[in-house]
Amino acid sequence: MRVAIYTRESHLKPSNDQLIAMRQFALQSGDSVVAIFSDKGDQCLNPREPMTGLESLMKMAEKRVFSKVMVWDISIFGNSLEDLVRLIQRLQSCKVEVLFQNQGIDTSNPEGPTVLKFVDAMTHYQKTLIAAKIRAGQQRALERGVKLGRPTNMNESVRIAIRLLHENGLGKKQIAKQLRVGVCTVIASL
Repeated sequence: MRVAIYTRESHLKPSNDQLIAMRQFALQSGDSVVAIFSDKGDQCLNPREPMTGLESLMKMAEKRVFSKVMVWDISIFGNSLEDLVRLIQRLQSCKVEVLFQNQGIDTSNPEGPTVLKFVDAMTHYQKTLIAAKIRAGQQRALERGVKLGRPTNMNESVRIAIRLLHENGLGKKQIAKQLRVGVCTVIASL
């Protein structure tokens, strides 16, 4: 089987050690390594930085250069659970299987899709927990008397100014710019 190896700098295991372990595993499995992709440095620490190795891997997967991607650990594939699920689904749409060596998860095995469904469920669970924490924090803030949302500079004098400027023939965008309010605020005040 033609496989690709993906490594990424990690506090768990240096990328060179990951590569050695994966090459040895591929050799034992009788697979031929056709491509190696790696991400190192700042791009691994900052989720906003593009991971060039991972992007190259996805482009090659779309061209079907290999039929399996080997990754040493599930934690180094993507920046979040949601990202992990998205990447795996994208690879599967390209008919490329994924093997996470450290966890023993192989999407080509019968239990692989079940594990991925579990990961997908955990992603949904994580989003639900975050949303619940946000709502609880907002509720506590409201109980303390904190006003939520963006501060407004709208008051009765601004409403009067909007109406006067509109009666004098000024357009809504011009009024909004002059009074430093949104166009929707101008429309709501008319």
